[in-house]
Amino acid sequence: MLVIVGHGPSIVGSGLGPWLDGQTVVRLKWAERPNASDWGTRTDFVCASHPDFKRKRANRNLPPLEPTVQYWFLSPDRQDIPKGDLAGGKHWFTYWDKYKVPGSKLVKPSSGLRAVFCAVEFLAPDEIGLVGFDRILHPEVKTTKWFHPVGKHHYAHEAEAEQRALFDLGVKITEIKCPPSSISTP
Repeated sequence: MLVIVGHGPSIVGSGLGPWLDGQTVVRLKWAERPNASDWGTRTDFVCASHPDFKRKRANRNLPPLEPTVQYWFLSPDRQDIPKGDLAGGKHWFTYWDKYKVPGSKLVKPSSGLRAVFCAVEFLAPDEIGLVGFDRILHPEVKTTKWFHPVGKHHYAHEAEAEQRALFDLGVKITEIKCPPSSISTP
């Protein structure tokens, strides 16, 4: 299964690591893997909004990624894409415009939604598994990213709009839950 690993707190303590290592794995931005038991070690693709994430990753003291990892970028300006990496089409921003909330200051799609867009464009999967996509899959639940302090519920994106955009793609979206035997579709 193609699985995109988000930053939501539901992955913490999940024990999904060994299961994730048997899947095709997309990670976001810096491709954090704090511990193998929850996050696994496998990374096939990394999706970020801009190539700076790839260039600056080495400065963040993160474990190196496998040399076969391909980076995907989805930026409205599509500039400076390193050789061997892929840039998603600008048409995704036109698609997103149909869903974003008019007048909101939170107008850009999250890295997680950008990763889904890129997966659809580059891999054309029939199904995408999502883990750690807590706010997009459950916008009514006020959660935060796993690395933010407890009680901080900041989310700089329109979760409800992102959910609508996600489920209108025509791809089966499966929420990955702990334990792996309880995988279900929302």
